[in-house]
Amino acid sequence: LPARLSARLHRATARLQALATGGLGTATAAHVGVMLAWHLPVATTAALQNEAVHWVMHASFLLAGLWFWAALLHRIREPETGVGAALVAIIAVMMAMGFLGALLTFSRRVLYAVYGWRAPELGLDPLVDQQLAGLVMWVPACLPYIVGGLVLARLWLRRAERRATG
Repeated sequence: LPARLSARLHRATARLQALATGGLGTATAAHVGVMLAWHLPVATTAALQNEAVHWVMHASFLLAGLWFWAALLHRIREPETGVGAALVAIIAVMMAMGFLGALLTFSRRVLYAVYGWRAPELGLDPLVDQQLAGLVMWVPACLPYIVGGLVLARLWLRRAERRATG
C-alpha cells in the first residue's frame, strides 16, 4: 500500500481499537442504554412510523452490541480481574434485557400504542404480540449472553485452578 494510505488505515484502525478497548463499563452502559432507550414507547413508535429512524435504531443496536463484545473480549485478556469484570458485564446486560422482557411479557396493557393498530394488521391481538415480543427478548435474545457467561465462568475456573496448582 502507498505510505499515505497505509498511515490513514493505521490511524483508522487505531481509533477503532481505542474505542473497542475504551472500557467495558462504558460499553456495557452504552449497550444497555441503547436497548432501553429504543424501547421507550416514544422511540419505538418513531422507529415503527419512520423507515429512516427504524434503520438508525437497528444500526445503534448493532454498533452498541459490537462495542460491548469487543470491549468484553479485550477485557478478558487481563489475567487478574478481566474475566470477573466480563462476567459482571454480561450479568448486567442479561438483567436489563430480562427486566425489559418480563415487563413486556407480564404487562396487563399494551405499552406501545402503535401496536394497537399494527398488530391487528398481522392478525394478532396487540397484547399477545407484545407478550410474544417480551418472551423473545427474555429467552432467545439472552442465549448469547448465557453462552458467553458460561464460557467466561469456565475460563475463570480454569484460571483459578492454574493459580491454585501454580
